[in-house]
Amino acid sequence: MRTLLSLGTAALLIQGCGGPHAVSTVRQPSYGETRTFNAVDRFEITEMPPLTKGMRAWFELPLEGESAQQIADLKIESPLPYQVTKDAKTGNRFVFLEVPPASALPVVVTVSFTDTRREVMGTNGEASPESLDGYLESDPYVVVNPQVRELAAKAVAGKNTLDEKAKALYDWVMGYMDYWVKDKEHLKASGKGLTTYALEKKTGNCSEFHALYGSLCKALGIPSRMVFGSMFRKRLDGKNEDQSYHCWLEYWSPEKGWVPVDVAFADLFEKPGDFAADQADLFGIPNDKDYYFQKIDARRVSFSRGRNLNLIPKQWGDPLPFFVKGYVEADGKEHKGWTRTLTYSEVKR
Repeated sequence: MRTLLSLGTAALLIQGCGGPHAVSTVRQPSYGETRTFNAVDRFEITEMPPLTKGMRAWFELPLEGESAQQIADLKIESPLPYQVTKDAKTGNRFVFLEVPPASALPVVVTVSFTDTRREVMGTNGEASPESLDGYLESDPYVVVNPQVRELAAKAVAGKNTLDEKAKALYDWVMGYMDYWVKDKEHLKASGKGLTTYALEKKTGNCSEFHALYGSLCKALGIPSRMVFGSMFRKRLDGKNEDQSYHCWLEYWSPEKGWVPVDVAFADLFEKPGDFAADQADLFGIPNDKDYYFQKIDARRVSFSRGRNLNLIPKQWGDPLPFFVKGYVEADGKEHKGWTRTLTYSEVKR
């Protein structure tokens, strides 16, 4: 029997918060255009190895409580019982289910929702947490070490204000790295969003760009956090093709709150020409390398925040580099015998 529940009727578990996120200041948000998308996130477990401990799966849900993102009509359909769980520290939510060995394959879970998204122009107006300490820490992926501190200091030499320093880091990262899609034959991403990989290879995907940018921010005492989601690509509107994933970064300004940066997309438009024009048309976003400093477009959905993550309930394995799409474990090890397809249609106004 298939289970069809709205989010309001699903079980909700909230764990993992060491203390409340008390509001210290609420910033005035600044928005541009608004777009609305009807989306379907489809997860399909297609393979099951012999099991002794069992199989568990966590699939993404859109973030709630973001002023730039309003989620409505969220419905989850699953052939197996599930729970909606939440990490109270990050706000990340999951569709969690246990898959018995005798389950008929494929196991298909669908999450449908409407995302009304606003273009952020400077700040999203989100309240500050009680403490920003966690947004300054080095971790195995976003590393702060002597090399990073030296590079950060050189990049912002002569800059005085926080915004000037953040923009100098943005320009430095854009000049230092090349997005791997510019030359798919020769450039590759690590798949884990590593600062060390970005520094060594001078390339990567969005997670490498923003790992490096985040490391440089933290080295200067600027709190930062990464946001993972997906783009609603203009050319894929109404098509049965996956949107893949994308990430960006927010840094904390005492005057503005959380300020968005997407230096990975900026790098696509670093040099005018056919490639930049094609990417702008593919995604339906501005062909302007400076636009993505303190602004992000409305053609996206946010699914999670943070790096070096534990899920709820905690996975058997090590902390994850990041969480997007989903994660499946079989007998305590990551299982890759599943797929995700995110499709959408834009609501025309």
